[in-house]
Amino acid sequence: MRRNLPAVFFRTALTFSLTVLFAASLDAQVLGIPPAEEGNAWKDITSQMPKDEPLAVWVWNEAGALNPDGNPSDRWYADPGLQKSIGKFKEALATLAKENGPPTLGELAEDIGWKILSKSGSIIFESFDSEALSGTASAMFRLGEDEEKISVWLDSVMDEAGIAPETMGDDKVYSLPETPVPVLLGIHSGYLVSAVGDGQWKRTIARIDEKSETPDWLKKRLAALPVSRQSQFGFVSIQGILGLLPPEALEDPTFQRISEALSLESIKSFSASSGADSVSNVSLFHFECDKKGLASVMDVPAIEKSKLEELPADSFGAIAIRFSPETIMELIEDCVPEDQMEEAMFRFSEETGLDLKKDLVNHLDGTVRYYALGALISAKQVGVFKINDEVNFLESLDRINAALAAMADQQPLEFTESEKKGLKVFGLKSPGASMYWAVKDGELYISSNSRAIAAHIRKYTGGANKPTLLEGELASKILSESKSMGLEGPIGMQHYDFDPVIEIAFPLVQGAFAFVPAEVKDEFDFGVEDFPPIESLLGLRPSHSMFFKASGGYTGISRYDTPVPLELSAVAVSGIGVGMLLPAVQQVREAARRTQSLNNQRQLALALLNYESANMRFPPAFTTDEDGKPLLSWRVAILPFLDEKELYDEFHQDEPWDSEHNIALLERMPEVFRNPSAISRPGQTDYVAPFGEDSVLADGEGVKMGEITDGTSNTVLVMEVGMSQQVPWSAPQDIRIEELETLNMDNGHPGTFSFVLCDGSTYSFSKITSLDGFIDCCQKSDGVGMEELE
Repeated sequence: MRRNLPAVFFRTALTFSLTVLFAASLDAQVLGIPPAEEGNAWKDITSQMPKDEPLAVWVWNEAGALNPDGNPSDRWYADPGLQKSIGKFKEALATLAKENGPPTLGELAEDIGWKILSKSGSIIFESFDSEALSGTASAMFRLGEDEEKISVWLDSVMDEAGIAPETMGDDKVYSLPETPVPVLLGIHSGYLVSAVGDGQWKRTIARIDEKSETPDWLKKRLAALPVSRQSQFGFVSIQGILGLLPPEALEDPTFQRISEALSLESIKSFSASSGADSVSNVSLFHFECDKKGLASVMDVPAIEKSKLEELPADSFGAIAIRFSPETIMELIEDCVPEDQMEEAMFRFSEETGLDLKKDLVNHLDGTVRYYALGALISAKQVGVFKINDEVNFLESLDRINAALAAMADQQPLEFTESEKKGLKVFGLKSPGASMYWAVKDGELYISSNSRAIAAHIRKYTGGANKPTLLEGELASKILSESKSMGLEGPIGMQHYDFDPVIEIAFPLVQGAFAFVPAEVKDEFDFGVEDFPPIESLLGLRPSHSMFFKASGGYTGISRYDTPVPLELSAVAVSGIGVGMLLPAVQQVREAARRTQSLNNQRQLALALLNYESANMRFPPAFTTDEDGKPLLSWRVAILPFLDEKELYDEFHQDEPWDSEHNIALLERMPEVFRNPSAISRPGQTDYVAPFGEDSVLADGEGVKMGEITDGTSNTVLVMEVGMSQQVPWSAPQDIRIEELETLNMDNGHPGTFSFVLCDGSTYSFSKITSLDGFIDCCQKSDGVGMEELE
């Protein structure tokens, strides 16, 4: 077998890529997801904990059977396409291991490793001596019916390694050679045990044999973090870890000053618990502390609900947090020596002309919100900071802007200032990136796009009725649980949609296979055709996490569909990084959807034009009864021209759209009324007509072609709206021209929305372009043409 450099390189890259692709699935087995019911396995493994609180512990339940009818996570993981691909991947790993290693490695990759990883188990760190660099720790797996098979395999591994067993009581135990502390490995009473440290083997098997109750320290924390179908539990004693510092560190004046300023003695421990219920996977975590020093930074009132409601429902990533800037500043002043602090503040003032505390810190409330819309590769990002006193802050803002303008003069930057409808927007532009900021109604807005600030203020402030992140199923569940647990808050929130990352990363991994050398393909029997369909990986609900004040510290709750919780900080950075490297990957999929949406609108326009040809005028926006009450939409009127005559005939034309008979037809909406990039509610359409006194589709008997004096190639006929502005397709509902200024852009197309003109031509319109020209084009006789959009 050839061992050339390219083959080694691609083998490494291949292994890494596949590991990334299947990480969630493999982690699911390690963490017992889907978890088994809390039975003997969980009870036995928790009863083997030390009686006294350890330094750290991780306990996990055995994996349960996949349930395609279970919660969305179970259904996602049980997908036949995904399971088939995972099976093929395991086979390929086993083949690779058999051809490149001893027999025991092949057994591990083929069967034994998966069996061990699906068992319940624990890892415990009990003690550590920093001076002697020694300590005690143990790990164990509950083997169950696979004990004999795994025992034979372990004996074979040790025999291959030339390690002879020794007898300890009735157990055959292996002592690993050349380790700084004793490391023993063996099987005892149905458990695979690894013990590190002097006397640790005896202590570990004694706990196995005792069959005692779960110790009080663990029982208390499991009760404080109640989850259904327990999957795992983790604990770290922060005070125990701090106690490991050497005496010289503890006696150091600098450390003592910092420790006292931060009140490190008040931060006691961190615990985390996870499981699953009928709704989703769920994780709870708790920082046990006295809310002093460092822990007091988050001891603030909850974020106002109205502020959280400004986070749009179609964000792929969002964060909201509240903290005390003044407390942070005080802690910095207490930790840094006084002379160094004064010098730093003086230099800052000299260089910027600003007083850090008076001009910045003291003005900020500490409430911060951030969200990103669109696609990872071209996200529209907005950050919002609440201000304590807008009048005084505006005085500071003048000095801040002056300092930034002076800095721009010395750098390849351009300082900008613009105003629209009374909103002043400032910015720093460079060839590579730009940043803009503005102040309005006690809020500081920061964005990489100047128009995004105005769009946020127009759409999401002032009590507008827009879908928000709080209305999602998982977020609503978290809020309900927090109330039943008596938690205060939230003081923090995190939201992340994993689908955009999958859409980028998945084709990237698939594409890498085109460059794999033939010798590697021969060695690793897994090809592009063995990947699961991307549809099997998509469809996960966005994950939500919230952080609350609690008695004795702070508590967090997370709900998610992925096998393991995914933190925004890690996933967003990696996802955006991949997206920046391969922008075309995401765009290819979206381009197909955008093209389909344009085709849908073109079909609607053709149907309207055929209606006009047959009736000598366009249909009215809606039909009415004798009293002028609206009945049915123009979308119903054109059904015969969409090859939907049978559906048209089923409507009672003299009844409103929501009559007992007509409402039953709502769910039979033709696909041509659905935007493939948007998430549509049943019977809701994404395509509407701009409606008003000068629109083509208006009230009355219908507009004649000759009345479109601006020209058919200059007048909008039908347009796309966002998911939050969908309407029942048969209802006499559209969007009024005067309301287009508040047009939502949550249509699923990154950067654009589309429309069709009266001549049947379709266009995509930039979301960041001013809406004024587009609004003019929605009117048939105002003398404005398409040149206003150029």
